[in-house]
Amino acid sequence: MYDLNDFSIWLKKNTKLSDSSISKYRGAVNTVSNEMIARRVICKSLLEMEALELDIAIFNILLNDYF
Repeated sequence: MYDLNDFSIWLKKNTKLSDSSISKYRGAVNTVSNEMIARRVICKSLLEMEALELDIAIFNILLNDYF
């Protein structure tokens, strides 16, 4: 299970993104997660998934025409 705060910290440490961009990426994770749940591409939030589940979910999301 992941946390958006952990994601923000990781982006801050590992990228040169501005705080504004980090905030936008953080929001995008929720948006993508919610939209893909609504379209039944994934069955639970990306934030609730373990690493293997995320790998599968990301693969399925990238194949989805709506995305």
